[in-house]
Amino acid sequence: MEKLLAKELVVIEIYRDAFQAGIAQDILSKNNIRSFLEEENILGLNPAVGVELKVRPKDFLKAKELLSTTLH
Repeated sequence: MEKLLAKELVVIEIYRDAFQAGIAQDILSKNNIRSFLEEENILGLNPAVGVELKVRPKDFLKAKELLSTTLH
């Protein structure tokens, strides 16, 4: 299994909540794009920050296109 470091990932979208982020992650998964969620507001200190959806740089354009045509 490929080991990825957080610094090797790029943020493709930031969602207000984990539910929305999970829907997007499921879409990517069904299209064979591996993605990762990172909660930026773990302690509830900054409600303006949400859940980051991250992908590998090589998947960024395909993932962005999939999400823009599926979710918007």
